[in-house]
Amino acid sequence: MRERKFTNGLVTFSLIDEEALPELAGSLVQFLDPYFKETENRDSNFKIHFKPYSLLPGEWLKHTAEQIVIRHSTAAAFNLKGRKFIWRDGSTVVIDETYCTGYHFNQDSETVVLYGSEQSHIHLYEFVRYTSLLIEERAGSMLLHASGAIKDGACYLVLGHKGAGKTSTLLNLIDHNGCQYFSGDKVLISQGKSGLRIRGWPDYPHVGIGTLKNYPAWVSELRLDLQDENGEPKPDSDKLLISPSLFRKVVLGAAEPETDKIGALIFPEITAEDTSITDFGRTADRTGILRAMIEYPHEFLTVKWHPLAGGSRLSERLDYTDLLEALAETRWISVKGKTCIPRDTLRQHI
Repeated sequence: MRERKFTNGLVTFSLIDEEALPELAGSLVQFLDPYFKETENRDSNFKIHFKPYSLLPGEWLKHTAEQIVIRHSTAAAFNLKGRKFIWRDGSTVVIDETYCTGYHFNQDSETVVLYGSEQSHIHLYEFVRYTSLLIEERAGSMLLHASGAIKDGACYLVLGHKGAGKTSTLLNLIDHNGCQYFSGDKVLISQGKSGLRIRGWPDYPHVGIGTLKNYPAWVSELRLDLQDENGEPKPDSDKLLISPSLFRKVVLGAAEPETDKIGALIFPEITAEDTSITDFGRTADRTGILRAMIEYPHEFLTVKWHPLAGGSRLSERLDYTDLLEALAETRWISVKGKTCIPRDTLRQHI
């Protein structure tokens, strides 16, 4: 039984019998790179044993089951549902017949048998991402809802609520302001040996039409259709899911997975006025602003449906005051305007 291990330095998981579903397993490895790399000398926090969906026992498909939501999202492809029941040996079975994906959890171990198909990619990506975040949270990592770019070894975090312009700002930093990609929508913060440890996280691109319209060359290379079935332009507020590997190849380039330097925290805000860039006021409640950006993995619906990493699940929120106070002492930049950061405008600030 072949087993390979992958780690990000804190979380380690195993893939067993990848050859049963080589395309599915290979796409996961590509999706997680460079945040997770192959390793040999670590114990696994959890294991995934691959089997084809065609081998799923027929009696499981007929078994009485509870209807559950596996994942809910504004993106239809991420709306995953299933049927859940306890098998006669006490193990847990979850089956999503729509996407030909099944899970068999052994209650006595941290192993899941994944019965997969060519439709199981999002299932697998999300399962690994969010199970890993449970373990990160238990170890004290703080998860921020933020994008990130990096320049000269320093990370520029882009923070804000939905619709603030985080993705537009991130792409602008990369395309016009001399930065490399760091992270798409989540950033992990923890204490390191020499201060803060900042790490990126694998992301499935979900980009707004309004943002994409600013990059027609990318739209062409990504082979995206910005019109509806009647040939009318899609609303700017709509979002498109984009192949992670293609988006990385065309838009993002190589990612930097980790740093211990912060250049600035950037807070974009889309307004009707011309763009302005200013240093954020020191009188603001900085820790309070950041606290509103924290995500708590043990509260996510995405992981509540399965029993894996049971020993790593928190039941209440950790106190991240020390990390927040350290971030509050860094440079903060406010960017307001129609296009957030126009061409080359931020270069003088970073």
